[in-house]
Amino acid sequence: MRLIPHSACTERIQVARGAYSSVVSTGQIVKLFTSSWCTYHLSQLNNTWGSPEFAHCELNFTFRELRNRYKQSRPPNFKTGGLGPLMQQGRYEVWLCVEDHYCSIYPTDKFFCWVLDETKVNSVGEVAPDQWVPWNHNAHLQLVHLKPEKPPAGTNVCAGKRPSFDDVSCAEATVNEQSAADVSSPFIGTKVTDAEPILTSYWQAGLCPVNVHWHLGAEHRSKGQFDEDGKGPATVEEWAGRGRMGFRCQLYNKDDTKFTTKYLWQHCKHMQVGETYEVHWPHSAAGACGTINQYQSPFYDGIFCTDDVITSSNKQIGVQAQTFTIVNDEAYYYPDLFRGMIVDGDFGKDMVFYTGSTTGDIRNNDDRCSQYTPITWQVDRKCHMVSASTFDKMCADMKAQRDDMSSDLAPHGSRPLVSAELTANNMLAGSMSGGRATIP
Repeated sequence: MRLIPHSACTERIQVARGAYSSVVSTGQIVKLFTSSWCTYHLSQLNNTWGSPEFAHCELNFTFRELRNRYKQSRPPNFKTGGLGPLMQQGRYEVWLCVEDHYCSIYPTDKFFCWVLDETKVNSVGEVAPDQWVPWNHNAHLQLVHLKPEKPPAGTNVCAGKRPSFDDVSCAEATVNEQSAADVSSPFIGTKVTDAEPILTSYWQAGLCPVNVHWHLGAEHRSKGQFDEDGKGPATVEEWAGRGRMGFRCQLYNKDDTKFTTKYLWQHCKHMQVGETYEVHWPHSAAGACGTINQYQSPFYDGIFCTDDVITSSNKQIGVQAQTFTIVNDEAYYYPDLFRGMIVDGDFGKDMVFYTGSTTGDIRNNDDRCSQYTPITWQVDRKCHMVSASTFDKMCADMKAQRDDMSSDLAPHGSRPLVSAELTANNMLAGSMSGGRATIP
């Protein structure tokens, strides 16, 4: 996926020897015009430039040279602007981000950023690289916004394919097994079923992912991992339409900055560092697999996209579930959370396989049970840490799909834990290590 810069936090910079858009000539800067949004954005950052971590990141162009290259349509591509509330008058007033610099390490955001040390700019001229003080990757600073490019418009062959199965009373004898369940050992499900879950990886069973979405907190329960003793931020973000909170993981540490440092989200909505989210990847044998219409919102359209394919719902429809605590630490970055759960080391190592239903906080154990059942669930029983940028990259991928996935860019509410009476009695423990399911 290619991302194009747009709506950067850039300013028109007026200098003593003339006004230039996004370039600075030699001479003292006398005024910076800063938008209200940019002022707010910069106020959320810290003046952490000059870190030894990036001391090797040199920029061997003066501002004048960059301006001339810009006029000649020569690389490098760059964006620049004023530091606003971070400005230190007479020394640090301007930032600049350059694309495809050797210090750029993120495949989807190749901008690295510096600030200009104006004490290195004198009447004789600029001094490069001494005048540039390394700041950080744009992936952290987000001074340059990156807009996902969507494919060409066309016909969405999956639109409107969701069948209408109204929820029913959970007391009805005909109600099949439900989700999300307690996946702790020993298993407690007592709902007798003759449905069998898929015990291989979904790709081996001929299924492809058709959607990704996530829930606020965990819908499943895994004792000691995500349960009633979980922890998280003391203040949970409120927004119109916010759903029910599920279980939390036990990884949160209020004294560790990776759980408490804010992240400036570009693509996901209503997300919070330190919080727990359970991610679901619905899969189907009737998806538009391998085509531009593969990923759909709502996910039902993707699951039932191709007519006359589904003959056994539990063998042809499945969901992967993995639960995360979000941290602001790039050591926990994974580049592709969009296409399926992470299987790496402890990720996907301790799994449970069972049959259940679709979920969501509109459903309960009383009068709202799902009729989209039985389907297979493959649930990771461990809680894992991933970076906020991992989620934001996933949201950028979602924005780049042909179908509009904006309804899934924010957390959905979590269904109350399904009772033992509604939980299938067919749970099996296993592993996805190596990308292939194994059942002891």
